Amino acid sequence: MQISRYTSTYRSEIEALLSLCFGMTAEESRVMLDDALSNGGCLMCLSEDKPVSLALTKRVALRLSGADYSGTYIFGLCTAPEYRGRGYASSLIREACDSADSDFALLIPEKPDLFAFYESLGFLPVGAGASFAVAAADEAMRAAGFVRDPAARGGDPFRFGALFANASGGVDEYERNFELLAKRGPGAVSAFFMPKFISNGVAGTLAIRW
Repeated sequence: MQISRYTSTYRSEIEALLSLCFGMTAEESRVMLDDALSNGGCLMCLSEDKPVSLALTKRVALRLSGADYSGTYIFGLCTAPEYRGRGYASSLIREACDSADSDFALLIPEKPDLFAFYESLGFLPVGAGASFAVAAADEAMRAAGFVRDPAARGGDPFRFGALFANASGGVDEYERNFELLAKRGPGAVSAFFMPKFISNGVAGTLAIRW
């Protein structure tokens, strides 16, 4: 296995792999790759001189208590079906985290059953509410016919927006931590309870993705 950064030599193969793994059109794959290259990068695992696993990244910024932090958002993580289970994706995630000049890394699992895999690599999960919201937003965007960059279809991205509302945050997180509090006391309550519970986290997750 050889890990390499993006080179235009493999562009068509990369776009084809994105289309295969995510069921996207050629245009959507092109936009997704351009989005990464404009503000991040593309890492790939090569086998027999062809890309078989990818990790697209974007740079993100966070301001907290007056301090600025830079982060790496890992998305577009995929592996050709016949090469899965060989550790390619894990290697790309570690490379993306180690090589990036950033203070933190984040990603959004495509399916709930992937949380355990990412936790094994050191990521901390957000609440299930945010995951459901991401799935709903993706479905709505696909139904509306949008790719990630509305400008790619002739629209002005600054004239597009989304209205998101909910009554509360991650109720499952509330129940889980309430049970811990009752059985084991305050020390058992997760320090990440509030970030995973408040509804702002859902809106922030959607803003990062779209």
